Amino acid sequence: MKITGLDKGWMRLAPIKIIIGVFILLVLLSVIFVGREVFWPGYNFKEGQISQRNVYAPFDFSFNDSDGQDIEVKRNELIVQRGERVNRTQELAIEQLMDIQRQSRNLYYSLGILLLLIILSLVTVTYVEIYKPSQLLRAKNVFLIAMLGLLLIFSAQAMMLLSWPLFLIPLAAVSMLIAVLVSPGISIMATLVLSIFIGFLAGLRFDLTLTLFAGGTVGIYSVLNMRQRRSLTKAGILVALTGMITIFALGLTNFMSISEVIGQSMWGVVNGIECALLVTFMLPILESLFGITTNINLLEMSDLNQPLLKELVLKAPGTYHHSLVVGNLAESAADRTAGL
Repeated sequence: MKITGLDKGWMRLAPIKIIIGVFILLVLLSVIFVGREVFWPGYNFKEGQISQRNVYAPFDFSFNDSDGQDIEVKRNELIVQRGERVNRTQELAIEQLMDIQRQSRNLYYSLGILLLLIILSLVTVTYVEIYKPSQLLRAKNVFLIAMLGLLLIFSAQAMMLLSWPLFLIPLAAVSMLIAVLVSPGISIMATLVLSIFIGFLAGLRFDLTLTLFAGGTVGIYSVLNMRQRRSLTKAGILVALTGMITIFALGLTNFMSISEVIGQSMWGVVNGIECALLVTFMLPILESLFGITTNINLLEMSDLNQPLLKELVLKAPGTYHHSLVVGNLAESAADRTAGL
């Protein structure tokens, strides 16, 4: 069947439309599944508890204290200081603030996420238009990236609602899977977009965005030209070290105590181990499910214990050796071409 120019244009634009559609889907999922914990992820501000973070008023508001007295709070005013025991007045102030945000969340929060995703969509489309990665023209690759992105968003939202440490979000695992199964260049772009989006969902957590992006980028570098599955162990170690150092450095810049910084940085180590295990488990499944042949698959096919290769060596040794020579020549030509 002859492909017209219009059909080619549609094929070229189809991945872009799918990307935009995925981001719109993320908007709907975020509005449905992310509760008010997105504003105060993983923290409880009840009377008598120790606050785990500084809480500043994002806007002017007022509330009634336990005596019925009206108290005004100004924008950027410190409501609760990290390490301070929350009193009744502070608890009432935070409850009033959360009620105000919850009332306006359906409109303002959804609008904010929509605008953010429009920007991220434009960045992604610009990248596709400039570099035109051929791998993204394949529908199965677009579906694979979308599926992994959605799974990551669901896991991040679950961790927020369950008050788990957000440094455990396995973004590096998604980055490595996309790098191995699709392309390292596309994986870098996906890592950037997902880390920014998750940081926004977590309440504008720049430290989380930076940590996830650094770990994902190192994970991508670690699996370049990967030829053995045990290389994933090395990748996990590098991701763990990157996460630990990044969290440690950010903790020092926030004037946290050394003991607290060390405790937080250990989550980076756990994240590296977690990502290595996830990639080791999911890679063979995704290879088979999407019919993608990786370097590891090719090396496994070249195993001399394969019945077909054994039969070829015994019955047609000349053909076998000739095939090896041609394969080595093709590999050298491919490496030379990639280096240009």
